[in-house]
Amino acid sequence: MEILQLEDFCIVGVGAIMHLSNLSLISALNNKATVLMPNAASLLVAVTLLSLLTQWRPGWSNLMASTRSQHLFLLILELMIIVGLVELMLVQIWVPMLIVLNIVCEYTTHALLMANNEYLVYNTPHFAFWLRSKAFYQARFLLALAFALGILLSQGWQSVILKSAQNMHAIGSRAGTNTDHRPPPTVKHRGVKQLTRRVRYVPLGDGQELEEEYSC
Repeated sequence: MEILQLEDFCIVGVGAIMHLSNLSLISALNNKATVLMPNAASLLVAVTLLSLLTQWRPGWSNLMASTRSQHLFLLILELMIIVGLVELMLVQIWVPMLIVLNIVCEYTTHALLMANNEYLVYNTPHFAFWLRSKAFYQARFLLALAFALGILLSQGWQSVILKSAQNMHAIGSRAGTNTDHRPPPTVKHRGVKQLTRRVRYVPLGDGQELEEEYSC
């Protein structure tokens, strides 16, 4: 278990270094692909996605690898797959969120400056400068922080899904290996004497009769 956690930390660390160094697997395969420039917000989102995907790593690598070289090869393959998935998720999820945030910030800044331009410029010049130049970047970091917190809060149901999947796999493997060799239940055959009965009336006093049952 400690080895798996160490591998997870290595994957997250290498992925973060590749993101900061602007090393992209997608751009290496396609020169026209969209590449996100690294910053604090994108690094936070990338590390969050890396830590999320490392929890879904399959356990077949330790079973298939018989030597250290094979295990290292499978670990590098998992690293490339996870980093590639993180890059795709950044382009397909994070970039559209930034586009929407940029539109909202531009509209809000334009509305505030158009409505209170003279008041903001003469009375609060620092706030006006912050709206024009720094509002988007701080809102971007807050959005990345909210995204990371949402992923962290969702770790509970993800762990429940993982545990249920592992339990179902264990139950399926047990059902496939354990077989019940007990003999089938035997049917007890009854004879004719046990299935038939006769009634004999024994006369008593005062005109009464006693019913007596006996087997033939």
